[in-house]
Amino acid sequence: MRTLVVGVGNPIRGDDGIGPIVAERVARAIAPPSEFLPFSGSGLDLVCEWGGYERVVVIDSISTGGVGEGECVRIDLEEPALGGLAEGSSHASGILASIAIARRLDVALPGELVCYGIGVKKTGEFREGPGRPLLDEVERIVECITEDLTSGNQGERRW
Repeated sequence: MRTLVVGVGNPIRGDDGIGPIVAERVARAIAPPSEFLPFSGSGLDLVCEWGGYERVVVIDSISTGGVGEGECVRIDLEEPALGGLAEGSSHASGILASIAIARRLDVALPGELVCYGIGVKKTGEFREGPGRPLLDEVERIVECITEDLTSGNQGERRW
């Protein structure tokens, strides 16, 4: 299965850079062929990037009150109430909103599309890379996502 692992975030915006760090490690950990794409554009631009892939895994930071710092959640793309996650983000057009638009326009989506959010406190500060609390959780988050992707487990959705 041709897989694209996308790490959404900007490495010079502090904790927002956690997505690409985790995604690169997940891409190396799952069975090939998998490709890694660091991404900091809009959600609509991202939809254009995944053509030809059977599976796309998107990993991004989220700063909603319901996800603690360093906590990882698998986002249910079929859930009608996404708790604000489908609205615009620091990426101009939010990832989840763009997926919803693509569906409404009958744009071909990958056979398997999985999104994970990593809880952060702040995404807007300008500094190189995530803070120590997030960096300390990277290996655990990579293991959880890799296990989730390889097990087909539809149970636990928060780690």
